Amino acid sequence: MSKRSYADILRLYNKAWSLREKGLRELSTSKPEAIKTLIRALVEMLRALALYAGRVLYGVEDPVYLAAILLDEGLIDKHLYSLIVEVEVTRGEKLDSLLESLKIIDEKIRRLDPYIGEQSRLFRY
Repeated sequence: MSKRSYADILRLYNKAWSLREKGLRELSTSKPEAIKTLIRALVEMLRALALYAGRVLYGVEDPVYLAAILLDEGLIDKHLYSLIVEVEVTRGEKLDSLLESLKIIDEKIRRLDPYIGEQSRLFRY
């Protein structure tokens, strides 16, 4: 993995967490906006996970398509894929599925790279 792609992973990971935090804050004021923001965080997190497999998927906005590619690559399982499909079909109305998806993807990234949390904090500054 080149330094450029690792920097891209960190950038996407940081962006996903920033969007996640923003979406959680927005839940109290505007649920539709919060859901859009959290789905955007999901897309960024899936892109970061794809980079670990060497797949560059910057132009892809569809979380189900991204999840299908990651399922084919063996980076996610059928349970996570079904959660992401459920999020897309309900357009995020099943908030628990959306938040669980984000949590599972974060855990998978941290298993692939146990230092990403530390690196992402350094990357921000």
